[in-house]
Amino acid sequence: MSYAIELVNITKQYNSLQVLRNVSLKVEKGDFITIIGPSGCGKTTLLNIIGGLIKPSSGEIKIFGESMKSVMSDKIAIVFQDPALFPWRNVISNVEFPLEIKGLKKSERRSIAKKYIELVGLTGFENYYPNQLSGGMQHRVSIARALASGAEILLMDEPFVALDEQSRFALGQELLKIWENTGKTILFITHNISEAVILGNKVVLMSARPSTVKEIVNVNVPRPRDPEDARIAEIRKYLWNNIKEESQKQLVSVVP
Repeated sequence: MSYAIELVNITKQYNSLQVLRNVSLKVEKGDFITIIGPSGCGKTTLLNIIGGLIKPSSGEIKIFGESMKSVMSDKIAIVFQDPALFPWRNVISNVEFPLEIKGLKKSERRSIAKKYIELVGLTGFENYYPNQLSGGMQHRVSIARALASGAEILLMDEPFVALDEQSRFALGQELLKIWENTGKTILFITHNISEAVILGNKVVLMSARPSTVKEIVNVNVPRPRDPEDARIAEIRKYLWNNIKEESQKQLVSVVP
């Protein structure tokens, strides 16, 4: 079977600090995976390695069955905590940016950008600039830009962390609709356990540093999921207890 992402014994070392150790993970095409773990355990480092922004110290990364040799893969797009929009470009121009890099004609760029602007619910805001948009709307633009790039895999590094709880939940539900409509493969990092359980088909629990995959928890609860559902609460409690345990290990490891 060819997986969208396959990590084989990924290790990352910064001088004397080992951040990741023998991380192995298989992600099926079209899956929605959330990743949680103690603060500072290397979740973002792992995402950046998959995205080709930094190189692992050892190990292998396969994207759709092929070893990732280049610095970055055009099959992958990254959505960061900060929407990272160009302030001098309006919404549609921001979404068109990766298509400009690819050299597409203006008419083709415009058609693709409008499609994804509509998908994220921003039709009518094409000519607005980032400073005229709410935080949630800016994140929608960032997601539309990632989708417009044509990437089959979306790596999302706590994209909703700066939003209030209500906006965060609403945007999460919109992301699920986009995922269902596009069939993209999504890896989503979060510190919010409820968010991880509500969004993910599976939750990858990372251990204390040097971090590895401690456990993969299947969320076998039908959608739409109610945060107050007893099954959701049970999974949330289980993950919380594990994260507390791993956080304590990490704290002890840095105390002289």
